[in-house]
Amino acid sequence: MRIDRILATAVVLCATIAVAQTPERKVQTVTGQDAQLVILVQVRPDCSPGPIPEFRIDLAPANGWLVVRNGKVRLPDNAPQCKGAEVPVNALFYRPKPGFSGEDRASIEVAMGGTSRMESYTISVNAKP
Repeated sequence: MRIDRILATAVVLCATIAVAQTPERKVQTVTGQDAQLVILVQVRPDCSPGPIPEFRIDLAPANGWLVVRNGKVRLPDNAPQCKGAEVPVNALFYRPKPGFSGEDRASIEVAMGGTSRMESYTISVNAKP
């Protein structure tokens, strides 16, 4: 699956766009497959790109890696504002170690616009059938 397709479906627009703050999120994946944790986009009211939000690792996963992917996404034509604008995005994925199945945890600090928040994840990695 291409990251631009994943990102395009995940964008919800407002003056500043961010994933809703959650104290702990549960994510599932299978061995050998990355799991999307969070996607962040920041757009100014004039539709110009804002600064790209940053991730800081607070607790690294014991059985995998956190992977940051930078890219751009074109906002859909049905977006409430900034239709068709191309904006930078940061996406964070969890990649399990080869052959690992079980539960892993990670915590990150998300910094954007002079503020930051903590997000924790419990990742369930199931063996491929």
